Amino acid sequence: MEEYPFLLRKSFIAPNKIFDLEDAIERGIITDENLATLNDMARRGLKGENVDFEILTRAALLFHRRYSFYLENFEISPDYYLSLAELFAERVEGEAGMFLRYKILKEKGNFKGALKLIDSLSRNGNKEYMLEKAALLLEMGEKDAAQKLYMDILDDVSSWEHFADTLYDLAEYESAAEAYMYVTELNPTERAYYKIASSLVKLGKHKDAIEYLQKAISINRYHLDSYILLYRIYGELDMPEERKKIATRMKRAGFDAELLGVEQ
Repeated sequence: MEEYPFLLRKSFIAPNKIFDLEDAIERGIITDENLATLNDMARRGLKGENVDFEILTRAALLFHRRYSFYLENFEISPDYYLSLAELFAERVEGEAGMFLRYKILKEKGNFKGALKLIDSLSRNGNKEYMLEKAALLLEMGEKDAAQKLYMDILDDVSSWEHFADTLYDLAEYESAAEAYMYVTELNPTERAYYKIASSLVKLGKHKDAIEYLQKAISINRYHLDSYILLYRIYGELDMPEERKKIATRMKRAGFDAELLGVEQ
């Protein structure tokens, strides 16, 4: 673990692609080069050197969401990445550090502690923090307080997208799909189209989801989540030829389809 604090040495999904580290974390697609950078930064940071602890914390939270369920197979605590995130977040000062600690507390299910932090951060009227507070209130079952806060801040694409994400996370899939559709009217992105499709799949509307996944891939040919979901839908709808086409497109985009369990 000392040599590879993020535990992985090779990317599962896009070993040969090149993404800027910030972009990779945002996309959730970590390449071999990104892994090498993260492990090197983490090694130096844990030895006391001054590195970008904010990006390390964000990466550790991403790894917790993506890979923590694998860890028990290797007799490693499923909270390993959360503990790593806490170590890194302690070195981040100011509002950025408070916000990261809020994210960690929320991930751990400590909603009261998270609310205390985000309430403090949102007092200056920062919209990002207010959106986080509204989402947390919804998750805590405080619907009236959350709705009142949302009504004050739903005035641009980012706030609507945040609102849609919250509905999705709370399994309000029909409302989430409607909110994401409104987001695409303001700013059609691959992520918004993918989330519409994902919401529709949760509602059992697999055929309706296909067109939105195709739109997502047409915007960004590297949007891995859309490929995987589309591949799964074609399998469930017994459309083997379409499934093969998606596997081929994944390979052309540089993804290791075999590693992802995609048959060509």
